[in-house]
Amino acid sequence: MAKKEKIAKIGGISAEEVADLQNDFWTKSKRKGFWDELKLFLKRQNPFAKHGDITVPEGMKPELAIKVLGAYQNGTIESFIEREKLLEKWQRFYRKIFGKEIDLSNLEIPDDPEDFRWLIVVLKGLTRNELFAKCKEKFGAWRWKDDLDREVTSIRTTEETYAIRARDRVEADEENKGISLDACQKSDDVRIREGITLEERLVLELFYWWETGKHLDINSWTLCSGSRYLDGYAVLVHWYSDDELSVFCTSADNGNGSLRPRSVVSFEKLPEAA
Repeated sequence: MAKKEKIAKIGGISAEEVADLQNDFWTKSKRKGFWDELKLFLKRQNPFAKHGDITVPEGMKPELAIKVLGAYQNGTIESFIEREKLLEKWQRFYRKIFGKEIDLSNLEIPDDPEDFRWLIVVLKGLTRNELFAKCKEKFGAWRWKDDLDREVTSIRTTEETYAIRARDRVEADEENKGISLDACQKSDDVRIREGITLEERLVLELFYWWETGKHLDINSWTLCSGSRYLDGYAVLVHWYSDDELSVFCTSADNGNGSLRPRSVVSFEKLPEAA
């Protein structure tokens, strides 16, 4: 009877199989992305975030499932979920108030540096006149100039949908009390210098009313430092006597304490506040 050959094994795997695995390992190690995948594998994370490698929950788009998996792997799942909740709320707002179905899945959102918790999403193509008309339809509004599209200019436009952040305040920023439009435009702080525009302020009024049934700037005026009338006057927005929204004006050098620019955070590089 022939003597059985003794086969060397390592951890229950034959030496020949181990050699094959080693060869395969070094061959694949030359492929781009291999070492990143290995790091994830060693952390017991799925290194293959592709459509065919994950189970997509019913009703969820594969692209979203991949983003969820990526956020989980990167340890950012909580902030990702918060982002999705915010965007879903804005989608409901535009559906309810404007009858528009919108996709915000690829929208970039600026980070909250500290207390800029209000997100404002301005939809592509919205005009100042359209926004004012919607305010007038929903709760009443008055304006100093009849054609806001022609009479007002803004530093940000609605050529594309975009998002900014503002402080979550019913009254405009106390920190900016008494800063005139002229002073805003000389400020070292871009959050003031390029503050809220008329379009953004009208969107915020509509959103806040839709969410709470209430209004902003009951006791103060938002000075829209991101906008200006063509004749040089500053643009003001205020809720007037529990009656209607007022879009008014003042001289560019008026520093009255009831006038307050609303600082915003966009994708500009933010210097130290003045």
